[in-house]
Amino acid sequence: MTNTLIFTKGGGRLGNQLVNYANLYAFQCENPEFNVFDLAFVPFIEDYSRPDLDLLNKSSALDDIWHPLIRLFWDDGILISTIPDRIIHPFRLRLVHGMAVHRREAQSIVAGNPHISCKIPGVHCDGLDLTDPEDIAQIQSKSVSVVAGWNVRAWPLVEQYRDEIRHQLRPGPERTNSVMDYIESLRDKYDLLVGLHIRQSDYREWHDGEFYYTAREYWDMAEAFAERSSAESMAFLIASDETHDNSIFDHDKYHMGLGDQDRVNHYVEDFVKLSHCDIVLAPPSTFSAFAAFLGDLPLVPLYEGVTNDGFQKLERPLLDSIDHPVMSSAIR
Repeated sequence: MTNTLIFTKGGGRLGNQLVNYANLYAFQCENPEFNVFDLAFVPFIEDYSRPDLDLLNKSSALDDIWHPLIRLFWDDGILISTIPDRIIHPFRLRLVHGMAVHRREAQSIVAGNPHISCKIPGVHCDGLDLTDPEDIAQIQSKSVSVVAGWNVRAWPLVEQYRDEIRHQLRPGPERTNSVMDYIESLRDKYDLLVGLHIRQSDYREWHDGEFYYTAREYWDMAEAFAERSSAESMAFLIASDETHDNSIFDHDKYHMGLGDQDRVNHYVEDFVKLSHCDIVLAPPSTFSAFAAFLGDLPLVPLYEGVTNDGFQKLERPLLDSIDHPVMSSAIR
């Protein structure tokens, strides 16, 4: 019997989806006898410019009702293009998980918070450890396991297959080419390129605003980091989800865009920019942590008191974040 794992929902934006994909892909690398599909990444295909990702081969290997069901509700088609996502997404989740509950060859598992308001049918648990023999036996017990939730993990395998994951999850050339040209132009001028991730919008409320900082506070932390650095010349490449008063970062070493002040970066370009620096400074965020992981860069968590603590570097941005007192707020 061929076992199939269909991942439908993990919650969050690009960074969270990349974390989910990396764990699922690592499990697939270790267990090639499984068919693994990551439907949760489908909404990011166009932005990420990688329709060829292995776990997005959404339905060709599926049999019976699952093939047409996924083609209808996840592949490009009239339903996806005409019905708002806020309507169709809860409906298709309840439908596909409900089918899994009622079919003898299938099961529905919700492992951790799926971050959606509707109730998803199936067995609910705290997590699904894809390195644990008992949890693997559970998904082997049925030919099709439809899985949702934020806590579907295989962290030891992510470390084991880190090189394969980095190769698999490189954004497409549409998002990388202009960034790489800009990065190379800066390397001729500076000894050290520091990615500075400014996360504000939703961080005003996330964790009760604990990790929300003003642009001036980010500037203070960046300046303190620069004072401690031994680099002769340094540039801060800023990736931000909001625009800022240029006067705050009015210095040659701060770079907001890609050399064109009138051009607004695509958020994936900001992600690529961070991943091609030499080090990343960021508050707890899957976006910046995964960018650092993708570029094999150290990550420096930013938080209140980081100046006194000395700007600790995490050499393994994902794995070292799991038990970190600050980064574990985002990476689990």
